Amino acid sequence: MAERTLPEAQGGEETILVVEDEYMLVDLLKSLLACKGYTVLTVEDGDAALQVFARRHRQIDLVLMDVGLPKVSGWDALQNMRQRDPNIPIILASGYLGAEADERSLEAGASAYISKPYVPETVPAIVRRVLDKTRNLRQNREASDVRSTTS
Repeated sequence: MAERTLPEAQGGEETILVVEDEYMLVDLLKSLLACKGYTVLTVEDGDAALQVFARRHRQIDLVLMDVGLPKVSGWDALQNMRQRDPNIPIILASGYLGAEADERSLEAGASAYISKPYVPETVPAIVRRVLDKTRNLRQNREASDVRSTTS
């Protein structure tokens, strides 16, 4: 039987804030995303994520964040980031949550959920999918705004 392979994920030039407290995983994510052309900012806890996001939220295109973080949880950081920028795409990740994690993440306002351990082929694909979906939503909103102001 032939092994099923995923198509190679397209990269981009966007800036991604990676929030992960396990150093080996920080290095893995940074490497996976940087080799696709993304600018990657990394922090190791929720408090640092909020500080970086407060200073640079206009330059950050996506946040990839672990749920179980020191100082401030990923859930709490997500809520805080959403208050500052309701449209920022945020992908939550965890290796400890059960089958309901995806649904719970989406209900909390996440754009997507990734189960750990990270699968190198899927992380860039999910990031690209979320970025493209966000871009399409933004373009649709802008087109709608233009139509409503010219009517």
